[in-house]
Amino acid sequence: MIFLYVFLKPQTPSYKVDNFSVNVFDVKPDFSLFTEFLVSVKAQNPNEKIGFEYGKGSAVNVMYTGSKLCSGQIPSFFQPHKNTTEIDVVLKGKSQFGSGMQAALMENRHTGKIPLLVLVKVPVRIVLGQIHLSEFVVNVNCSLVVDNLVPNKKAQILSSKYEYSIDYH
Repeated sequence: MIFLYVFLKPQTPSYKVDNFSVNVFDVKPDFSLFTEFLVSVKAQNPNEKIGFEYGKGSAVNVMYTGSKLCSGQIPSFFQPHKNTTEIDVVLKGKSQFGSGMQAALMENRHTGKIPLLVLVKVPVRIVLGQIHLSEFVVNVNCSLVVDNLVPNKKAQILSSKYEYSIDYH
């Protein structure tokens, strides 16, 4: 095992939300909220001999003040060694836009700092040459602060903080 570790020199891949766009943010008269966001995620694999296969069954959710605004999936793909891949994820949702959420959003819009939580779960396999190792789930919790949620206006990411964990089957 030590030989493999020294030979492979495994490094943890990194993930970053690179762009956040609001396509739809529409409050209806019945206070239902329709949202569509486009999130661009940059996945960096620094490994020289290790690739990653991102599988089906991923989940991406965007939360605001404890309420889910929208969800989607990361497409499955293979990421070779020493590679940076940009993934665009379309997230859509319908939720209730109650008075508590309205008040919080109005305050956040006024300050120009809207806190969002992006939760990602994606099944991953390590790939060594032609060998695909057992699957595990990577969990990424990304706390983002954006300046606006206005449709068709680029949202600036003011700050981001990432937490990672892994679930083994």
